[in-house]
Formats: sequence, C-alpha cells, structure tokens
Amino acid sequence: MNNLHRKFFFLLVVFLPSQIALHFWPDWSLVLGIRVDYLAPTIYLTDIIIFLLLVSWGKEHLKQFSAALRPKALVIIIFFLYLLLNSLFIAGNQGVAIYKLIKIIEFSLLGVYVSQNWLVLKQSFFKPALVISLLYTILISLMQFLTGKSIGGLLWFLGERSFSLNTPGIALFTIFGQDFLRPYGTFPHPNVLAGFLLVSLLLLSDKRVNYLVFIFISILLAITYSQGIWLGWIVVIIFFVLQPKLLPGQSRVLFNLFLLFIAIVNWVIISKHFFLDDSRKALLDLSLKMINKNLFTGMGLNNFISNLPHYSSGLNFVWILQPAHNVFILLTSEIGLIGMTFLVLFFIDLLKKIQSKDLYLKLIFLVILLTGSFDHYWITLQQPQILAALVVGIIYSEV
Repeated sequence: MNNLHRKFFFLLVVFLPSQIALHFWPDWSLVLGIRVDYLAPTIYLTDIIIFLLLVSWGKEHLKQFSAALRPKALVIIIFFLYLLLNSLFIAGNQGVAIYKLIKIIEFSLLGVYVSQNWLVLKQSFFKPALVISLLYTILISLMQFLTGKSIGGLLWFLGERSFSLNTPGIALFTIFGQDFLRPYGTFPHPNVLAGFLLVSLLLLSDKRVNYLVFIFISILLAITYSQGIWLGWIVVIIFFVLQPKLLPGQSRVLFNLFLLFIAIVNWVIISKHFFLDDSRKALLDLSLKMINKNLFTGMGLNNFISNLPHYSSGLNFVWILQPAHNVFILLTSEIGLIGMTFLVLFFIDLLKKIQSKDLYLKLIFLVILLTGSFDHYWITLQQPQILAALVVGIIYSEV
C-alpha cells in the first residue's frame, strides 16, 4: 500500500495530456438549449486515477494529511464554507457551481498530496512519467502539424479529437497566404498544448541548458501560434540570459519586476482592451458588467457562462459560450471581492514559499500568471488544472 499511491501518481502524470472522458448533459449544462462543455459534469480517466491515488494514500496517512492542513485550517474552512454558500445561495445555476466546488476540492487534495510526497516522487516517479507524456504529446503534435489533420485510430483513447484544415472553427495560422493547422495534440486547444509544453519542459530542466533543445522547444512553441506562451517564453529567455550575471538579491528583484510587469499587462488589458480580438473584448466587457452589479459576492461559482445571455442583449456581436479570457477577472466575476480576498491571501503565502525555490519553479509561476492574463484554461480545463495543482504542491513542499 505504501507504494501503490506512487504508482497511481506515475499513471496520472503519464495520462495527464489525455482528455478521454465520459460527459453528462443535465439541463443545467445547457445555455439557451446549447450544450456547453465547460458546464458539463465530466468523469475523466485522470479523475479516476486521482481518486484511487488519494484513497490509497489517505488510508495510511490521515495524520500526515491533517498535519499539512492544520496551520491554515481555519482560513481553509472559512473559504470553502464561503464557496459552498456562494454555490447554494448566490449562484443562479447551482448545478454547475456545486460541480465546480467538487473539482476545486479534488485538485486541492491533489496539491496537498504532492506537497507531502514530493521528495520521493521527484526522485523516482515524476520525471520518467513526465518524459513519457511529453514525448507522445510532441510526436502527436508534430504529426498533426505536418499532415494538417488529426491522426485518429487508437489516439481516440487519449482524447484526440477529429479535425482537419477544413473543419469549421479549427485553429489555423497563415504564412505567405498558406494556411497551417495549429496542432492540438490531445488537448482542447493549441493554447493549452503550448502551456503544457512550456511548463512541462521547465519542470524537467536543470542548470544545464542544451542549445539544441532550446531551439527545438522554440520551434514547437512557434507552431502552436500561442501568443501568450510566446510572451512567457520571452520571459524565460530573459531570465536565462540575466540570471548568471545577477547576485541572489538581484535575482529576487528581477522576479518582483516581472510580477509588476504582469500586473501592468493586466491593467492594460482590462482598462485599454489591448491585445484582445473582438470576441475577447466582448467577453471582458460582460465580465466587468457582472462585477459592477455583484461586486462583493460575484455571480456564483462557475456561473459566468450561464449568465452571458442576461448581459449580452443589445450587443452587435455573436457572443461565444466560453469564459472570459483572464483568470483574475473571471474569478472576480464569479466569487466577488469576498472570495478574491481569500485568494489574495493564498497568493501572498505562495509568494513567500516560492522565494526559496529554484529558478525553474519561479519561471513556471510567472508563466502561469502571464498566460492567465490572456486565457482561462488554468482554472477551467482538466489537464492544465491538474498541472497547476502539481506546481502548487511542489511550491508548498519542503524540498
């Protein structure tokens, strides 16, 4: 039993890129009669693995688990009680709110597990599993890009969707008048694939930088055409160039400067609507309307999409049933200033913890914050949520 949970962790990381799942479609997962993936209660293969992992570990380590939560137990209890009350009494769509709360609890427990077991997981289980998942993800993505379509066949079991250059709504980019497919791998969108690639490669990195690997990574990130990740990659490159020339105290100043830069980027996006296409501008405007009307409590956990029809009347655009593409604004619109106060406290505590961590973990933290300024997938989609839980768990570990 002592090793069983570690084997489940190995499987979780190996299958992390997969999105094979069973979707359910209750009435509350529909908006204007349209099925919305973000709202559908879904059982992923990775959910089953996480459940087995937590059960096999929790039976033997309840004292260790409770000890990990004890220092901040009161704040944690109050926060989750607020989310429960928010879901029951504030949310217009209680079904999606309760489902989201269950997912938050799941990923929080996974983060606690990683924080308590990281020393052993890091030494024997994590990197081999991540190499496997990264290799098959890279191979699938390159084949999709070169052939201009999904591969199909047995890859259906990893959750690869069926698409080609001619599929309506598929993500493309154009060079010299020719369309190219942005590869998806087994992810819902090329942006999510790019986020996984960059964070995973940083998790595998050590102090030695291989320039061939550097060039190869740059090519892969280029063909995903994820501009948020391009900006994150630039931040990584700047750190690599400047880090050897900095004293320890100066390195911390540089880290804090990048945090300030991310804050400025968010201010520019929110106040000036720079870097946004028309649909993202519209979604941001709607989220700001929701915040203005429900400043303290928000619209209810996971209720942004459900409320879009109530706020989009009269606007001259075909609104899209998806979350606002900024995690900070999206969260504020759903849980309000009360909920965000708890998250700010958590963020401050996370900043204290990360100061003693290595360069690569700090870079991952910056990449997640920066890409979260342009997209929502770190808090809305299964694979990046698992990856984020792993990163938070590593930050809170004693290693």
